[in-house]
Amino acid sequence: MNKFWKDKTFVFFLILLIIALGIRIIGVNQAFFDDEIDYVITTKISTFYGLNNIVLHPPLVTWVNMFFGLFTTSLLIYRFVPLILGLLTIFFVYLISRKLYDEKSAIFASAIMAFSFYHVLASLQVGDEGGFLAFLYTFAFYCYLNHENGKKHWYYLSAIAAGLALLAKESSILLLGILFIYELTNKNKFVSFENIKRTVIKTLPLAIIAFLIFSIYPLLNLLSPIDYTEGVKNTVSSYFSFGFNLQGPGLLLLWATPFLIFLTLISLLKIQKEDRLFLIWIGASLISYLFFINLGDHSRYFMNVIPAMAILSGRFLSKIKFTKKNVILFILIFLIFFIVLGIYNTGNFRYIPRDLNTYLNELKNFRGDGLFSYTTSSGPLFLVSIASIIISYFWAFFFFILSSLWIKRKLIAFGKISFIILLGITFAFNIFVLQEYLFHGFHANPSQVIKEMVKEPYQLPVYSDNTAILFYLNEKYLEDQGRKGGNWYYTGVYGEYIDRDNIKKVVKERGGTIFLLNYPILPENSPILELVKECKLKKSFTSKNIELGQIYVC
Repeated sequence: MNKFWKDKTFVFFLILLIIALGIRIIGVNQAFFDDEIDYVITTKISTFYGLNNIVLHPPLVTWVNMFFGLFTTSLLIYRFVPLILGLLTIFFVYLISRKLYDEKSAIFASAIMAFSFYHVLASLQVGDEGGFLAFLYTFAFYCYLNHENGKKHWYYLSAIAAGLALLAKESSILLLGILFIYELTNKNKFVSFENIKRTVIKTLPLAIIAFLIFSIYPLLNLLSPIDYTEGVKNTVSSYFSFGFNLQGPGLLLLWATPFLIFLTLISLLKIQKEDRLFLIWIGASLISYLFFINLGDHSRYFMNVIPAMAILSGRFLSKIKFTKKNVILFILIFLIFFIVLGIYNTGNFRYIPRDLNTYLNELKNFRGDGLFSYTTSSGPLFLVSIASIIISYFWAFFFFILSSLWIKRKLIAFGKISFIILLGITFAFNIFVLQEYLFHGFHANPSQVIKEMVKEPYQLPVYSDNTAILFYLNEKYLEDQGRKGGNWYYTGVYGEYIDRDNIKKVVKERGGTIFLLNYPILPENSPILELVKECKLKKSFTSKNIELGQIYVC
C-alpha cells in the first residue's frame, strides 16, 4: 500500500480521474434527445433477447442497459453506463501512454481526456460509439500491445474486446482492420508476400474469436420469429456509398473543438515510431467515415478516435518544457479569451435553422449574430454564437501556423509564446463550450424546456416532433403507437412522418395535444408548423428569451 501511494504520477492520475468524474456527473440529468431514446426504450418494451427493430445494431448495448436497468427504475442509469465506460477509457489511455511513452505523457493524455468537451459528451451520450466503442477500441489496443511482450492471454483478451465491439456495432470490423494494418507495418518490407503471410497467420485467430463472439447475433436472429437483420441491412446499404461529404469534417471540427484538433495536428509535426498505432487508428477511421459513410451522425462516429488524438497530443505536450512564465501566460490567455467568448455570446441573437446552406450563407454574408445549434441526432442540447466559433478558429489557426514554424525551427522569436497562446485560446473555447453544455451559462437550455413541457396535462392522442417527450409522457408509447391505431404519434424532427402516418387526418378527426419542441429551430416551411395552424396554443416555453417549446390543443 505504501508503494502504491509513493507512485506520485499514479496518485496525480487518480486526482484527474476524480475531477473527470465530477465534471461528468453534472451532466447526467440532461434530457434525452432523439436517437438516445431508442437505446432507452428498448429496455422498456418486449424484445427477443435484446433484438428489436428500433436499435438496428447487434444487441450488446441493449443487454448492458437491460442489466443495469434491473437494479433501478431511475433513468439516470442510462447516462451512468457510458460515464463509467468513459472513465475506464481514460484509465486505459493512461496505461497505453505510460507503456509506450512515459509518465508525463500519460498524465497529459489523461488530462486532455478529462477536460475535453468531446470526451465529456462521449461519456454522457446514450448510444454505442461514445461510451462502448471508444472503450472497447482502447482496451483492445492496450491488450494487443501487451501481448507483444510474449504474454498470450493479452492476445485473447484483445480478441474478446474486438468481438464485443462487433457485438455492439457491426462497423467495428474497422478495429480488426486497424490491428491488421498495425501488424502488417511492423516490418520494414511490409508489402512482401512473407510479411503479408505472417500478418494473416498472426491476426487470423484473433479475427476468428471476434467473429465467433459476433455470431451470437445472427444465431439469435435465426431463432427469432422475426428477421431483425432486415432493418440493419437496409440501414447499412443506405448509409454506405463512396464519395466525400462535408458534413463529416464539419462535425469533427465543431465537436472536437480547436483544442483537440490543433493539438493533434501539431503533434503530427513530430512523429515517432511509437505513434504508428494511433496514426493508423485515426487515419483508418477518417478514411472510412469521410469517404465511405455519407449519411448518419458523424459527430458520434468519430468518438472512437478521441483516445488516439489525446494520446498523440499528450505525448507532444510532454516534450515541451513549460516554465512558470509559460504557465502564467497560458492562464492569462485562457482567462482573457474566455471573457472574449462571453462577450461574443452576450446580447441579442438570431435563432437560425440547423442547415448547412444557412450556415454557409451566414459566412458568405459575414454575419455572426446567429446561434449555432450544437446538436445532431443524439444531442447535445445547447447553443453557441456563430461569431464565437469563427473567431476561435481564426485565431487558433493563426497561432497554429506560427507554432508549426517554431516546431520546424523556422521561427525562433515568439515561437513558443505563440504555442502557449494557441493552447490558451483553444482550451478557453473548449471550456466555454463545455460550460454551455453543462450549465447553459449564456444561452437557452432546451433540456430544461423538455422537462417543463412533460409536466403539463394533456388529452389523447398525443403528437410530438421529439421522441424524448413522447417517452417521458409514456415510457411504452411505441406499443401504443398512432401508426398502429394507438394514441401516440411521432411526426419526425422536421415533420417527415406526417404524411406517412396520415397525422393531418388524425388531428382533424380526433384532435388531441401537440407537444412541439422548437430545437433545433424549425424552418419556416416545416410541415409541423402547418400542422399546428388549426390548433390552439395552450402554453409556450421560453429559455433566456428564446421560445423553444409550445403545447397545442386540437
